[in-house]
Amino acid sequence: MVEYSAINFILIMLLCLTTTVRVFPSKVPDTPRRNVIEMFLEAYQVYYDSYYFVLNLPFP
Repeated sequence: MVEYSAINFILIMLLCLTTTVRVFPSKVPDTPRRNVIEMFLEAYQVYYDSYYFVLNLPFP
């Protein structure tokens, strides 16, 4: 059981470290590189904005 916990801890720490490293270039020039978490948050913001836009469309 201790080995299982140690392996899980190592995998979780590697996942946290690799997702916070800035490795992906941004689409806009002259902006800093982004990490995976920032990209997920940006995708969620786009999804939320589009969903909110559809809900506020005027009905005929």
